[in-house]
Formats: sequence, structure tokens, C-alpha cells
Amino acid sequence: MILIHRTDTDPYFNIAAEEYVLKHIDEDVFMLWTNTPSVIVGKHQVTVAEANITYTHRHNIPVIRRISGGGTVYHDEGNLNYSLVVRGEKGKLVDYHKYSSTIINALQRQGLNASLEGKSNLVVDGLKFSGNAEHVYRDRVLHHGTILFDSDLEQLRKCIRPLHDHYNDRSVRSKDSRIINLRELLPASTDRKSVV
Repeated sequence: MILIHRTDTDPYFNIAAEEYVLKHIDEDVFMLWTNTPSVIVGKHQVTVAEANITYTHRHNIPVIRRISGGGTVYHDEGNLNYSLVVRGEKGKLVDYHKYSSTIINALQRQGLNASLEGKSNLVVDGLKFSGNAEHVYRDRVLHHGTILFDSDLEQLRKCIRPLHDHYNDRSVRSKDSRIINLRELLPASTDRKSVV
């Protein structure tokens, strides 16, 4: 497996890098990366229903669509993103439990009661710290997620719209969740890179 730790925080480049790895590198890859403040919208979502476009535009926060489904997420320098790209077995390509287990096990070793809740949320004691999504390309799977470590949760709430009252369509809607930064649960000496 190739391990990549991207230090560039350009959200456009990092989102494109995931897709490039998925479609052009044959080996399995695990990539860690961080973005500057940005809103990342799922493949099947309506951007204006998910992001507060007025606020993001006013604060120069880009809104970017990714190739995977799932809900809208907020990225900033307090958020650690991970991407796992692997060859899968036909008929068993989508497997949130299998691909999330690495993160869950790493946090359990640090004494946190981490688990997969619902289809794609990683939680500690019912509080969400990670949203995950997957995309299949031929016989390869991109499983990626966010890890809220020390993210600006107030900014997150201003950027993402939890209510969708004004939109009536068939797009995938983000679900509002009770969230937490892992920094609040781990020893003060823990840094973002040592979480996984």
C-alpha cells in the first residue's frame, strides 16, 4: 500500500488528487490531507440547498463538488481528511464497515468509544466526528472521510444549511447531526496527525 501525506491545503487540488489516485494508480493507497476552509458537496446534492452560498461567497470559502455521494461537509485546517483507494471484490465493493474499521480501531486504541452509526457516520458516544462516502470506479473503491479534530464548528454551522424547507426535489439531503471535535475527548498533548 502506498501512504501519502499531502501537505498542500488547496481544496481544489486535493479533491482532484483523490480522483486521480482512484483512476490512475493501480496500487492500494491511503492518503491523509487537510484543506483550507471549504465546503465539499456530494455528487447527488443541490449546492444551493446544502451550502449557505451567500455566506461562503462573502467569506471567499469555495464550494466544491466531489465524485462520491453522501452529504455536504466542511473542511478547514482543524479537520483531517483521509482517503482509502483499494481494489475490491465484485459485488462487495461498497462496504462502509470494512473501510471505516481502520479509523474506528485507531480511536478505540486511544480509549474512545468510536463506532459506525447508520450508513456512514463515525461517532463517539453518539456524537458525530466523521462523515464518510464512497465511489466505485471499475473494480476500485474510493472510501473517504472527514475527521473533526479541532475544526471551527461555528464556521461549519454558518457554511452548511441543515434545513431544506425551500427546496423540493429528489436530491440527496444532508442530515443535521450533533457533532464534536475529537480534541475535546483526547489528551491535550494529542495532535491531529496522531489521531489515526
